[in-house]
Amino acid sequence: MDFVVMIQVNFFECGGIAIGIYTSHKIIDGHSLLTFLKSWACESSSRQNIHPDFTTSPLIFIPNPKLPKELTLTMWPTLFGFRKPSIFTFSMNLRPRHSPPLLPFSMGNIIWNIASSYNCDTDLEVRHVIACLRSAAEKVNNEFIEEIKGEGGVFKVEENLRVLEEKYYSNNNALYFGCTSLCNGGLYEVDFGWGRPIWSRVSSFETGLPIATNYIALMDTNTSDGIEAWISLEVNLMAVVECDPEFLAFCSLDPSPL
Repeated sequence: MDFVVMIQVNFFECGGIAIGIYTSHKIIDGHSLLTFLKSWACESSSRQNIHPDFTTSPLIFIPNPKLPKELTLTMWPTLFGFRKPSIFTFSMNLRPRHSPPLLPFSMGNIIWNIASSYNCDTDLEVRHVIACLRSAAEKVNNEFIEEIKGEGGVFKVEENLRVLEEKYYSNNNALYFGCTSLCNGGLYEVDFGWGRPIWSRVSSFETGLPIATNYIALMDTNTSDGIEAWISLEVNLMAVVECDPEFLAFCSLDPSPL
């Protein structure tokens, strides 16, 4: 990608408008993108602006919405039927975990991934999976964040990434699942002056990247009373999810956004 941001505005004969935005994840995360969108919308509609904060030192940070995380974990055991070792990662927003908390409009790639694994030789209940992820999340505290801040933090980041690779990512026979959440991020509050969005979607999928093959992106619905899960899976895994009665009890497949 040669540009930091690429934007395309589409006008339809019916009067509808669709805005597409492509950004580099090397410099901003999903929350930074939402800040950019909300600030841009406020500026264009002459409303009180949201001012992005660029003073935060480069960090790597994860949101902690309880419902989205638990919803995602109901998907993971569904895939255990393949009886293969699997790794589950969850991208965390580090802004609220900093002490004092960073401004919600802090710009940057301020995330960190936590991981949990499943061994097909043992039975694992959802509560055990939740406990594993909660334990990993608790370790991402202010002390950890201080260690990865600044110029010296790059060595700590490399050390932690090496541990993750040795413990989780080195198993070539495992299934890998990743998840990110933008729930409660205010995506449907973005108003350029012609009203709030009828429907929005977010994706961090890159064609040809194996790590993005099995990925779940969570976001609010346009009524803010539910959660949309954008799920990208291998064909054989998707076939299992689409027919699993326990999973389907929690959701509707491809509901209309209107």
